[in-house]
Formats: sequence, structure tokens, C-alpha cells
Amino acid sequence: QRSRRPHSTGSRRPPAAGPALSGRRRRTPCAPLSAAPYDAAEALYAYIASPSPVHDALHAAGTAYAGLIDAHPLATKSVTNAVVGVTGDAIAQRGQVYDRQRAARYALKGLGGGLLWAVYFDFADAFAVENVDGPAARVALQMALEQFFWVPLYVAFYDLPFASRLNGVPARRVPNVVRDSYVSTLVASAKLWTPANLLVYSTPVEYRLLVSNIFDLAWNTVNSDIAASCSEECPVGDGPPGASRMCPPDRPPEALPTSR
Repeated sequence: QRSRRPHSTGSRRPPAAGPALSGRRRRTPCAPLSAAPYDAAEALYAYIASPSPVHDALHAAGTAYAGLIDAHPLATKSVTNAVVGVTGDAIAQRGQVYDRQRAARYALKGLGGGLLWAVYFDFADAFAVENVDGPAARVALQMALEQFFWVPLYVAFYDLPFASRLNGVPARRVPNVVRDSYVSTLVASAKLWTPANLLVYSTPVEYRLLVSNIFDLAWNTVNSDIAASCSEECPVGDGPPGASRMCPPDRPPEALPTSR
């Protein structure tokens, strides 16, 4: 005789076999997990691609600048460098009467500096491509070439002498400017430009001076302010030089990195 156990609330009956069970299963509709990121990416792309005045203006400016770089590379880079120098100086002159002669000196120095740096960037890129393989090695080589070969020449024969002459330092005192500021300027430039050059030399060669100009804009704002405090308040003397003129020995200016 079979014993029957009463079915309590906690007991479970074994599932019935056969196709009838599978027919009674309910499937919960669930969207795939990849759908949300895909939809977000599509929405972001649509937003970026949507027409807007700011987007259209930036696109037009970038296209125009790229066209000028292709058609007139040296002139475009040189003028851009001059505009950055004048803009940085204008920011430094905020709150005071605008000195047009000072701005003109920055523009003239920027034209020459832009031309020199544009030629150098082309040379350094060709040298690195010919001598080493791999993007990281080329960036490292060009950074070393700039710091230990190009910048010492640029500071000694253009940056310090030209800035001094533009600001009225007599020609016979220009060697004193170079002698007294040369080492400190190289050290200050290395501190400023070594981190920046990681990005500069990772950029295509035709846009390297433009990327440098972004850093230069911030630097020229500080540089022109310090230079003005020396050239406008200090008489020309035999003491350590500033960015523009030499100040008396009791007021030595801070060493200034070279701008591009």
C-alpha cells in the first residue's frame, strides 16, 4: 500500500515532462546590452555633425588655414607667429594705455622667429625620419636636437640680440646681454618647452608651429609683462639683462625662456 504525503505549501511537485511545459514558458523581452552605447554614440555623432554657427565658423577657419598652409607655408606660419606675439603682448598691456611701438616690436620679432622656427621644424622632421624608426624615437630625437643644438643657436644669435636691439640696447652692449643671460635663458626654456614639446613633436610637421603658438600665447602674456617692467622702468645699464633691456645690478630680472 502506497503512503500518500499531503502537499504542503513548502512542497514542490516535479515538473511534468513533454512538450506541454515548453509551450507554457514565458520569455521576458530584453534589449541587448550593446544597444545603449550604440544609440549614445549615434546621438553624439549626430549632435557633432548637426549644423551650428560655431561649428560652421570653426570648420571654415580650419579649412581656410589649411589652405593657406598648403599654398604659402612659410608666410602663413610667420604671420601667425607674429599675431600670437602681438596678442600676448596686448593681454599683458591690459589696464594701461596701449603701447603700439612695443606691440610693433613684438610683431617684428615674431615674423622673424616664425620664419626661423618653420624652417627648423621642417629640417628636424626630415632629419628624424631619415635617421630613426618609430614615432616615439623620432619625437625624442627632435626634442634633443632642439634643446641641445637649435635653441642654443637661436638664443645666442637671434632671440637675445634682436630683442635687445629692438628695444634700444646699443650694439656694443649686445654681447653683454648674451653673455649674462645665455645660460639662465637656456635653463628656463628647457623647463618651459620640454613638457610642451611632447605634444608639439607628436603633431604633423605643418602644424607644429601652430601648436607651439598656443603655448606661446600664454608665455608671451607673462614674458611681455616682465619685459615691460624692465624696459619701461629701468635705464640701460651694465647689469644683468632683462628680456628687452639691461637693468641695473640691484634690479636683476628673472631669467626668461625664449619664445617662438
